Amino acid sequence: MAKTAKSKKAEAAGKQPATSPASVSEQSVAANEPTHEEIKQRAYSIYLLRGGADGHDLDDWLQAEREIREARSKS
Repeated sequence: MAKTAKSKKAEAAGKQPATSPASVSEQSVAANEPTHEEIKQRAYSIYLLRGGADGHDLDDWLQAEREIREARSKS
């Protein structure tokens, strides 16, 4: 694929072109990803709902992450 003059200049300057199909897609995915803090808060809520039983921290984390992603995909 031929490079445009703009991308050649950006490459020569050590920069990425402003937007490319991959970067736009990556940005939208990143925008929908839950933050560490959001997952932490939801996982703690799940822990409390389970009665505070230890030993399920990974399960709680993964469930929290899944719930947040599902909720965002619906909205």
